[in-house]
This record gives sequence, structure tokens and C-alpha cells, in this order.
Amino acid sequence: MAVLRLLERVAAGKQKIELPEDCKSNELFAFIYAPDVDIRVHDRPKIREYWKQQREQSTNGAEKCDLQCLVTGQAMKDVGLFPLIKRVPGGATAGVGLVSFNKSAFWSHGWENNENAPISRTAAEGCATALNRLLNPAYPDPKNPHLTLRPRHIRLSDDMVVCYWARGERGGELADWMSDLLNANDPDKVVDVYRSLWAGRSPKLDDPSAFYAVTLSGAQGRAIVRDWLETTVGKVTDSLARHFGDLAIVRNTPPPKQRALPPVLPLAVSLRSLAPMGDEKGIPDPLAAQFIRAGLEGRPYPYAILQKALERTRAEIGRSEWGDLERRDARASLIKAVLLRRTKNKIGVSMNPQSVSEGYNLGCLMAVLERLQEAAMENVNASVIDRYFGAASATPRSVFVRLLRNAQHHARKARDSEKSAGLSRLLKNLVDEIVDRFQIDTKKPGYSAATGIPAFLPVEQQGLFVVGYHQMRKWLWMTKDERSAWVSEHPEAPRAFQWGSKEATQAIPV
Repeated sequence: MAVLRLLERVAAGKQKIELPEDCKSNELFAFIYAPDVDIRVHDRPKIREYWKQQREQSTNGAEKCDLQCLVTGQAMKDVGLFPLIKRVPGGATAGVGLVSFNKSAFWSHGWENNENAPISRTAAEGCATALNRLLNPAYPDPKNPHLTLRPRHIRLSDDMVVCYWARGERGGELADWMSDLLNANDPDKVVDVYRSLWAGRSPKLDDPSAFYAVTLSGAQGRAIVRDWLETTVGKVTDSLARHFGDLAIVRNTPPPKQRALPPVLPLAVSLRSLAPMGDEKGIPDPLAAQFIRAGLEGRPYPYAILQKALERTRAEIGRSEWGDLERRDARASLIKAVLLRRTKNKIGVSMNPQSVSEGYNLGCLMAVLERLQEAAMENVNASVIDRYFGAASATPRSVFVRLLRNAQHHARKARDSEKSAGLSRLLKNLVDEIVDRFQIDTKKPGYSAATGIPAFLPVEQQGLFVVGYHQMRKWLWMTKDERSAWVSEHPEAPRAFQWGSKEATQAIPV
């Protein structure tokens, strides 16, 4: 009543209010009642309840209630426009509606416009407000206007985003840290209970509170729900621990200047590794949505990720810029994770010197032959990797016969150099150790009896070829301290892999 009397006096010209000089035409004003200046009038519980009742009466009047709200289940008499949702990738800058029937061709059964998907005004505004908060990277904190809430979304591709939220205090905390966990942002700031997830250890919260995730993209003036996930906070933490554990792999990418590599490969890097040259616009949307769902729910990763990662590995194997190396690490990580969940292969984080997998051993052999060529020829215009990697990973027999023959020449040339003679001997021992697993007579000229090498590799073995090459390449370039630690952890490794001895260490050029 005090606000009403004030407005009536202003309208009648009995009272004049001077506005600030810098006041703009779109400024918003709120009233404060003098006896209780700690709360704005429109925030008073009685006022809010009054307007809620007024709106429900105007929307759900008794005259004509032949529609039912799809969200609340309550009867309603008319359907308005759905409030616009902003920042939906692929949508208009002004925003898009979650429900929008803007052409008569979309109408059906005599229903017009949004009657085809009726949502009450209260529910529509609630959904829009929640989505606008989830999609905003710096949403103002209602309790403190000078602060912002933590983001609750992750961009998956050029036109797709996943939003998430949860019930309960623990669930809200997990949702607040989700973006930092998956993209390894500010790792030092992540609390210890969640940092353990990066090491593949679940904090075992056993929290039954609900956790939700929705994947959205924009098209033709509306938001499209691509995926919906409903689970619990406890299951999500367990799934994330397994997710990071399955993706863990040694890194060949050197750390950036004055910075350490993030503890895990960021989700954004993993997804970009599946796009040509890491272009965000080339990320396959269905794979991105399925990948994040598998990570949050603990399901097998899409088999198509393995196929896409193999395709991009072969296409970009010869590129050596820092970003190329980072994406190469990510692809090997993805391949390992897919194979762990879809096959019976047991793949570790680092090189396995006793693997019996044909594809894995051939990948390791490829890395050794590459290192042997580098030892023999410091400047190579086109390495064995540039020329033969794709064919070697798919049809190895025809390729390795030639590569093993060339390796003899590289070994002899490296032995003639004082700098690389010792390394050449170690690499030659590795070649002999690996090819012996294929029952190849290495004493025959040119390894002509290379019939033990398979003529073709199935897709799973092609993936193991990439993982073997990746892990062996890291092993060949380990520092002395790393190598000594590795040898002490693998005392059962074949003699050819025992490079931690004093004699072997001295033979490896720094």
C-alpha cells in the first residue's frame, strides 16, 4: 500500500522524484519500505506469494482448461511463447526457445503454435531461468551481486554444450567443480577430494542425491535436446574415477614453457583430436555427446571413437607442432580407453615389455625402427613414420619386410658413428627381441622369412598398434632417472629392455 500511494502521488503530480543524471532509460528500480530496510518490497514473502497466485489464476483460469502442462501436469487454459534461452551454441544471439512452432506445417491434431507442446508460464519461465543460469559462464550470485557463480556447463563442439546440476550440498559442490575436473583448469585450486579422481581413485561418496545432465544445441530458432542423463552423485564420482583411469597414458608432449602439463588430458583436447587439424567445427557432434555420457555413466565408449581416432592418427602422424603432439597423446588415450571397455585387452599407462598382442608389438617395433633411423640419419626428409605408418598399422607383413631390411642398413650406418654406436646396439637388440615374438629368422638376409607377421590387422589390433607405438616412443626417449625407475619397477622385463644398467645408460646419447 505504501508503494501504491507513492506511485499514485507521482502520477497525480503531487510528488516529484529526481532521478540521477546518469540514469538510463532501461534502468530498473526497486522499492524499500522504511521500517525494514534490509529487504526489497518485491522480495517480501507475502508479495511473492501474491503475484504467484495472480499469475496462476490468469494462466489456469477455470473458464477453459483443456490443456495439460507437460512439466507440472496441471491444467492450463492457454500457452504463451517460451522465454528465450541465450548462449545456446548454434542458436541466435538473441536467444532460442526450448519450445517453438513457428510455422503451420509443424502444427498437428488441430493444435496451433505451442499448443503442440503445452508448458505453463510458470514452468516455462522456471526452465528458461535455470538454463540461462547453467549456460552463463559468469552468472551473478543472487546472494552477493559482486560475485559470480561457478560455471555449470562444458562446450563439447562448435554447436553443442552439456549442462549439469545436482541436488544436495555435495551434489552442488561436484557440479561446481565439474568443468575444472574434465578440462583440468586450475588443478592446484581443485579440492583434494575431487583431485583424487584424476588418479583414477573414487572418493566413494555413496551419495544418493540426484545428478542431472542435458546436452543442447541450437538450430532454426530453437534449442534441441540431444541427450538427457539422470543418475546419482555417488555414481558420477565412481564413473569419473574410472573415466580418468581408463584415459591415463604416458605423454609424449613436452610441457609448455614455465608450466607443467595438466594432470589429465583436457576434455576439449580429447574431442578436438577427433577433428581435422584440431578444428572445433570438425568435432563429430554425436561422438562428443556419447563420449561425455559414457564418462559420466560408466558405459563403454562409442566404438566409432576408435575408428575416428585411427583415421586422424594416420592423417596427422607426420605433424610435429606442439598442438599436433598434444592431439596425438589424446588420440592414443582415447584408443586405450575404448579398447579397455570393449575388449579383453589389459593396457597399462606405460609400455608393456611382455605384451603378447600382435598389434601392440608391431607398434612398439615401429617406434624402435623410427629411433634407429634417427640414430643413423640425423636429418631425414621423410621418416619411416611419414611414409609407412598407415600401411604398417593395417597391412603389416608387406611393409615390415621392407622396413626390417632397411633397418639392417641403418644399424650398420649408426655403428660407424662414435656418437650412436652404443645406441645402435641397444636398438638392434630390441628389434631382435620383438621380431622373435613373430618367429622370424633374423639371421636370414633381409629377414626374408617374415611370414610370422600377420598380413592384416583387425581394427582392435590397429588400435593396439597405435598405443604400442605411442608408449614405446615415450620409453625410448625417457630420461636417465625415468629409465632407472622403470627398470626397477620391471625386473622381469626381457634383457633387451634392461636399459638401466651403467653400460646401457652410457650408450644412450643425451
